[in-house]
Formats: sequence, C-alpha cells, structure tokens
Amino acid sequence: MWPFGRGKCKLIKEDKVWMHSAARYLNLTKDLKGLSGSGQTVLLYCFFGDTHSYLSEVLEKTQISFNLCSSSGQIISGKTNLILASVLMKEKQLQAFSVPTAPLEVLLPEHHPLFSVEEDFFEALEAGGGEVVCRFYLSLDDPLFQLFGAGNIEQMMQRLGMTEEEHITHSMITQAIEKAQKKTEKNAKNMFGANSAKEWYKKNRS
Repeated sequence: MWPFGRGKCKLIKEDKVWMHSAARYLNLTKDLKGLSGSGQTVLLYCFFGDTHSYLSEVLEKTQISFNLCSSSGQIISGKTNLILASVLMKEKQLQAFSVPTAPLEVLLPEHHPLFSVEEDFFEALEAGGGEVVCRFYLSLDDPLFQLFGAGNIEQMMQRLGMTEEEHITHSMITQAIEKAQKKTEKNAKNMFGANSAKEWYKKNRS
C-alpha cells in the first residue's frame, strides 16, 4: 500500500492484479462478503456503467446486501454498510463518507483511462478527512494493461509459480498504471463518454 495525504487525511492506494477477470471478481466478491458484516463503511465505486450493472447483478446473485446510488446521485438508504456507486455520485456525497472516527474502505474494480478523473475522485474523498483506503481489483486482460506489456507481467507471475487465485501488488505496477493514464490523457483526441473502458479506448484513443 502507498500512502498519500493532505492535511489530516491519509489516503492509501493499492493495486491488486490477477491474471484474469474471473479470479479478480471472485476475490472481490469474497472481500465484499467479509466487509459486509464488519460494520465498517464500504464504498464499491465504478467508473463505468457496464461495470456498475455487472457488479449489481453479482451482489444480488451472491446475496450480498448493498445500498445503491440512484441515477440522481442520491443514496438509497438501508441497513447495510456497503454502497455501490458510480460516477453519478456527487463530490459532497463522497466527502461525507470519509470521517475521522474510522477508515473508509473504497473498493474499485477498474481504473479510469484518465489519471485526472481518478485524481478528482481521490481529492473529493480526502476533503472529508479521516483515513481512506482505496483498493483496485484488476486483471491483466483489462484494456489498460494492454498498453504496457501485460504478457510480460503474466509470464513473470507464472515463473514465480503463482496460481490463478493469487494476485500481485507492487509500487512499480502502480507507477506504470499512472504513467499509462497520463500518456493516454496527453494523446487523447476526443473525450467521448462510454459505458466501459474498452468502449472508451475505442472512441477516444488516438
């Protein structure tokens, strides 16, 4: 994990990378099950609509209770500590989750192609104060990893004897992701909206 922060807020970021999407979502679901009964506030945040819809179905099938952020950006409240949200969530709502009394767990099943979009998201969380832990659940078949030799990373994981269920996390991977995001932002000719990362790259990447 890598700490960042402004003032009294402490932001911790971690990239957890699996070889394939199936293992990524399986482990994300396992972690959500564990956190759902912890009483701790958990924000499951998606940058794209397709991911949001998919995870909503997964949570319902696995019978993990969650609150939903409506299309108007309003939280549909319930008795659970888990909230599924997307870019519809407003800045002030993000700030309200981060309180000094307990760390906020933020789980993200994807990166946004643009670093500035994530930076705005992190700043909104930091503005609330308290400790924020952001964990990205990723896989090498994500469109983002196709920008910088995902095959080499997979070969390295296999040489280390890692199984499909195991993940890798390292500061070099986090740095490579940020570098790819910034390069994409610099070279993007368009900024069209999209329902998935794959669609975003198809529409906007030069």
